[in-house]
Amino acid sequence: MESAYRQLKRALPRLSTPNCQAARHRPTGLTNRRAKRDEVLTLLADNPKGITARELQRAKHKDTVDEARALLAQMEADGELTGKDSKPETGGHVTRTFTNAQK
Repeated sequence: MESAYRQLKRALPRLSTPNCQAARHRPTGLTNRRAKRDEVLTLLADNPKGITARELQRAKHKDTVDEARALLAQMEADGELTGKDSKPETGGHVTRTFTNAQK
């Protein structure tokens, strides 16, 4: 009996040049990044006042707040989002809230 891996390997077309193999793998990374950014923009559409890294982590099941914070910071650096620091009047930690960039 042939394994599922061998069946799949036999069914896939063979690529003759390294450039074809690189091109085959490239869209996955780009698609994944676009999907993550689309998730953030969808969450922002539901929360027009803005979102925090913690809210993104909870809503989209990121492993850590640091991952969510890094994604939001990258989107801010790219000009897609605008961040604003705020501190509660009663004291506490400074929170960075992200909104859609004003164009």
